[in-house]
Amino acid sequence: MIDSHCHLDDPRLDACRGETLERARRAGVTCFVVAGTGADEWPRLQQLCREEAGIHAAYGIHPWYCDRHQPRHLEDLDALLDGAIALGECGLDATQGKPDADTQLWWLRRQLALAAERRLPVILHCVRSTMPLLTELHGFPELRGVVHGFGGSLEEARQFAMLGFHIGIGAMVLRERASKAHRLAAGLPLAHLMLETDAPDGLPGELNEPANLPRIADTVAALRGQPASAIIAASDANTTELFRL
Repeated sequence: MIDSHCHLDDPRLDACRGETLERARRAGVTCFVVAGTGADEWPRLQQLCREEAGIHAAYGIHPWYCDRHQPRHLEDLDALLDGAIALGECGLDATQGKPDADTQLWWLRRQLALAAERRLPVILHCVRSTMPLLTELHGFPELRGVVHGFGGSLEEARQFAMLGFHIGIGAMVLRERASKAHRLAAGLPLAHLMLETDAPDGLPGELNEPANLPRIADTVAALRGQPASAIIAASDANTTELFRL
């Protein structure tokens, strides 16, 4: 199985990264797309790729941290993309306490332009920002990618799918009262579905990990009334094609 979005470079995993990877591999998760979130973390992700098999790196500037960066970091990012499968994680987040909208848009637009120039897919973060993000993507019709850990509605997801984007389905479906996430997982066409954990985030009160990916697949399968093997096969095929793994 492929975990299409996780953060195995996260410092919270420093004391247990080896065990985390071992549990994942025992669970059948052997390939990991790790999305970088900012310049401070990029060297750690590079090192992780050198040390562990099955790690595929993307590099980007996350909207939460964009105000900590300078324009020169775009040059550093451009250089890193020579060895990357995608640009990301980038995007928009309208949650209170995050960088202001103008700052987020400045960084998003420049990263989308860089991805288009590089002909790389983008890994997008979208929280309470569906329409602004769709507006920006309409300006880059050549881009493809995935909106990871999508928390919007099925109707909103279809708008991203019409632009050629996949939708990341993660640990939210494991929550009993996540009715919107359940409707999304049940109704999204398999051609646009990608399974992810977003580890170590995604499970309130505990560290998430890629070993939970089969639970996510089983839950999605039950919601759709399909075999888990079909969900996993579709997600792995979509992830492999998008990122050219």
